[in-house]
Amino acid sequence: MKLSKEVFVVIKVNWEGKIDTLFTTLETGNVFGKEAERLVRLIAWQKDEIRRNKKIGQQQVKITFNPKKYKRVEKRRPVAPNNSENYFVYSKSQLDSIPTVKNYKTINDYVRGNIKYPSLALQQIISGVVKVTFIIEKNGLASNFKITKPLGGGCNEETIRLLKNIIWQPGMKNGEPVRTRSNYSLTFVHPGNTYK
Repeated sequence: MKLSKEVFVVIKVNWEGKIDTLFTTLETGNVFGKEAERLVRLIAWQKDEIRRNKKIGQQQVKITFNPKKYKRVEKRRPVAPNNSENYFVYSKSQLDSIPTVKNYKTINDYVRGNIKYPSLALQQIISGVVKVTFIIEKNGLASNFKITKPLGGGCNEETIRLLKNIIWQPGMKNGEPVRTRSNYSLTFVHPGNTYK
Protein backbone atom coordinates (compact mmCIF):
# COMPACT_ATOMS: atom_id res chain seq x y z
CA MET A 1 0.00 0.00 0.00
CA LYS A 2 1.35 3.42 -0.98
CA LEU A 3 0.94 5.93 1.83
CA SER A 4 0.63 9.72 1.65
CA LYS A 5 1.49 12.00 4.52
CA GLU A 6 1.86 15.69 5.35
CA VAL A 7 4.63 16.38 7.85
CA PHE A 8 5.25 19.69 9.60
CA VAL A 9 8.86 20.20 10.67
CA VAL A 10 9.36 22.86 13.32
CA ILE A 11 12.71 24.62 13.10
CA LYS A 12 14.69 27.45 14.62
CA VAL A 13 17.59 28.76 12.52
CA ASN A 14 20.17 30.99 14.22
CA TRP A 15 21.77 34.08 12.67
CA GLU A 16 24.69 31.98 11.38
CA GLY A 17 22.32 29.91 9.24
CA LYS A 18 22.64 26.84 11.47
CA ILE A 19 19.65 24.86 12.71
CA ASP A 20 19.26 25.47 16.44
CA THR A 21 16.14 23.33 16.97
CA LEU A 22 14.43 20.80 14.71
CA PHE A 23 11.55 18.41 15.41
CA THR A 24 8.30 17.12 13.93
CA THR A 25 4.93 16.69 15.58
CA LEU A 26 5.00 12.95 14.77
CA GLU A 27 5.97 10.28 17.26
CA THR A 28 9.70 9.54 17.62
CA GLY A 29 10.96 7.06 15.04
CA ASN A 30 8.14 7.65 12.54
CA VAL A 31 9.63 7.02 9.06
CA PHE A 32 7.91 10.06 7.52
CA GLY A 33 9.17 12.25 10.35
CA LYS A 34 12.73 10.95 10.03
CA GLU A 35 12.77 11.54 6.27
CA ALA A 36 11.24 15.03 6.66
CA GLU A 37 13.95 15.94 9.19
CA ARG A 38 16.65 14.62 6.84
CA LEU A 39 15.30 16.74 3.96
CA VAL A 40 15.12 19.90 6.07
CA ARG A 41 18.75 19.39 7.17
CA LEU A 42 19.75 19.56 3.47
CA ILE A 43 18.52 23.15 3.19
CA ALA A 44 21.36 25.70 3.06
CA TRP A 45 20.40 28.67 5.27
CA GLN A 46 22.02 32.08 4.84
CA LYS A 47 23.78 34.03 7.57
CA ASP A 48 21.87 37.11 8.70
CA GLU A 49 23.96 39.53 10.76
CA ILE A 50 20.87 41.64 11.51
CA ARG A 51 19.47 38.80 13.66
CA ARG A 52 22.72 38.25 15.60
CA ASN A 53 21.39 39.57 18.91
CA LYS A 54 17.71 38.80 18.40
CA LYS A 55 15.68 35.97 19.88
CA ILE A 56 15.29 33.06 17.47
CA GLY A 57 11.71 32.57 16.29
CA GLN A 58 10.46 29.19 15.18
CA GLN A 59 8.88 28.42 11.85
CA GLN A 60 7.26 25.42 10.21
CA VAL A 61 8.22 23.71 6.98
CA LYS A 62 5.54 21.51 5.43
CA ILE A 63 6.69 18.43 3.52
CA THR A 64 4.13 16.36 1.64
CA PHE A 65 4.87 12.74 0.80
CA ASN A 66 2.64 11.70 -2.10
CA PRO A 67 3.60 8.71 -4.33
CA LYS A 68 1.34 9.81 -7.21
CA LYS A 69 2.76 13.34 -7.25
CA TYR A 70 6.32 11.94 -6.98
CA LYS A 71 5.76 9.71 -10.03
CA ARG A 72 4.51 12.72 -12.05
CA VAL A 73 7.54 14.79 -11.03
CA GLU A 74 9.89 11.87 -11.69
CA LYS A 75 8.61 11.63 -15.28
CA ARG A 76 9.44 15.31 -15.84
CA ARG A 77 12.68 15.27 -13.83
CA PRO A 78 14.32 11.84 -13.98
CA VAL A 79 16.03 10.89 -10.74
CA ALA A 80 19.65 9.77 -11.12
CA PRO A 81 20.72 6.45 -9.64
CA ASN A 82 22.15 6.80 -6.14
CA ASN A 83 25.91 6.38 -6.37
CA SER A 84 28.76 8.68 -5.39
CA GLU A 85 29.88 9.34 -8.97
CA ASN A 86 26.52 11.00 -9.70
CA TYR A 87 27.11 13.56 -6.95
CA PHE A 88 30.45 14.85 -8.24
CA VAL A 89 30.28 18.49 -9.35
CA TYR A 90 32.56 19.69 -12.16
CA SER A 91 33.87 23.19 -12.76
CA LYS A 92 33.38 24.57 -16.28
CA SER A 93 37.11 24.29 -17.00
CA GLN A 94 36.91 20.50 -16.53
CA LEU A 95 34.19 19.99 -19.15
CA ASP A 96 34.27 19.07 -22.83
CA SER A 97 31.30 21.42 -23.37
CA ILE A 98 29.83 23.91 -20.90
CA PRO A 99 26.12 24.25 -20.08
CA THR A 100 24.00 26.50 -22.31
CA VAL A 101 20.48 27.88 -21.96
CA LYS A 102 17.98 26.04 -24.14
CA ASN A 103 15.94 28.18 -26.58
CA TYR A 104 17.98 31.35 -25.86
CA LYS A 105 21.36 32.55 -27.12
CA THR A 106 22.55 33.48 -23.63
CA ILE A 107 21.37 33.54 -20.03
CA ASN A 108 21.10 37.34 -20.28
CA ASP A 109 18.65 37.00 -23.21
CA TYR A 110 16.48 34.77 -21.03
CA VAL A 111 16.67 37.16 -18.06
CA ARG A 112 15.82 40.26 -20.16
CA GLY A 113 12.66 38.56 -21.43
CA ASN A 114 11.49 37.17 -18.09
CA ILE A 115 12.61 39.46 -15.25
CA LYS A 116 9.98 41.05 -12.99
CA TYR A 117 11.41 43.95 -11.00
CA PRO A 118 10.31 43.28 -7.39
CA SER A 119 7.59 45.67 -6.21
CA LEU A 120 9.33 46.29 -2.88
CA ALA A 121 12.58 47.18 -4.69
CA LEU A 122 10.59 49.61 -6.87
CA GLN A 123 8.99 51.22 -3.80
CA GLN A 124 12.29 51.52 -1.94
CA ILE A 125 14.27 52.62 -5.04
CA ILE A 126 16.72 49.72 -4.71
CA SER A 127 19.41 49.17 -7.32
CA GLY A 128 22.43 46.88 -7.11
CA VAL A 129 23.85 43.47 -7.89
CA VAL A 130 22.85 39.99 -6.71
CA LYS A 131 25.51 37.30 -7.03
CA VAL A 132 24.58 33.64 -6.74
CA THR A 133 26.30 30.28 -7.11
CA PHE A 134 24.37 27.16 -8.09
CA ILE A 135 24.63 23.72 -9.69
CA ILE A 136 23.32 22.83 -13.14
CA GLU A 137 22.13 19.25 -12.82
CA LYS A 138 22.37 16.49 -15.43
CA ASN A 139 18.66 16.88 -16.20
CA GLY A 140 19.08 20.56 -17.15
CA LEU A 141 17.61 22.09 -13.99
CA ALA A 142 19.43 24.28 -11.47
CA SER A 143 19.76 23.51 -7.75
CA ASN A 144 21.77 24.31 -4.61
CA PHE A 145 21.42 28.09 -4.85
CA LYS A 146 23.62 30.19 -2.58
CA ILE A 147 23.47 33.98 -2.59
CA THR A 148 27.05 35.27 -2.26
CA LYS A 149 26.17 38.97 -2.62
CA PRO A 150 22.63 39.76 -1.43
CA LEU A 151 20.40 42.73 -2.22
CA GLY A 152 17.15 43.64 -0.49
CA GLY A 153 13.64 44.32 -1.69
CA GLY A 154 12.98 40.87 -3.14
CA CYS A 155 15.90 41.01 -5.61
CA ASN A 156 17.51 37.84 -4.18
CA GLU A 157 14.25 35.93 -4.58
CA GLU A 158 13.70 37.20 -8.13
CA THR A 159 17.22 36.14 -9.15
CA ILE A 160 16.65 32.61 -7.85
CA ARG A 161 13.16 32.47 -9.44
CA LEU A 162 14.67 33.27 -12.82
CA LEU A 163 17.47 30.71 -12.48
CA LYS A 164 15.06 27.99 -11.30
CA ASN A 165 12.93 28.42 -14.42
CA ILE A 166 15.77 28.09 -16.92
CA ILE A 167 16.07 24.81 -18.83
CA TRP A 168 19.74 24.11 -19.50
CA GLN A 169 21.61 21.94 -21.92
CA PRO A 170 23.83 20.36 -19.22
CA GLY A 171 27.62 20.31 -19.24
CA MET A 172 29.21 17.32 -20.94
CA LYS A 173 32.22 15.21 -19.97
CA ASN A 174 33.31 12.20 -22.03
CA GLY A 175 30.00 12.26 -23.90
CA GLU A 176 27.90 12.16 -20.70
CA PRO A 177 25.90 14.93 -18.98
CA VAL A 178 27.40 15.94 -15.63
CA ARG A 179 26.67 18.24 -12.70
CA THR A 180 28.32 21.65 -13.16
CA ARG A 181 29.09 24.43 -10.69
CA SER A 182 28.05 27.81 -12.04
CA ASN A 183 27.56 31.40 -10.92
CA TYR A 184 25.62 34.41 -12.08
CA SER A 185 25.45 38.13 -11.32
CA LEU A 186 22.23 40.02 -11.95
CA THR A 187 22.20 43.83 -11.89
CA PHE A 188 18.95 45.52 -10.87
CA VAL A 189 18.69 49.13 -12.08
CA HIS A 190 15.71 51.03 -10.73
CA PRO A 191 13.90 52.94 -13.53
CA GLY A 192 14.05 56.15 -11.48
CA ASN A 193 17.66 55.72 -10.47
CA THR A 194 21.05 54.96 -11.93
CA TYR A 195 23.49 52.30 -10.79
CA LYS A 196 27.16 52.07 -11.68
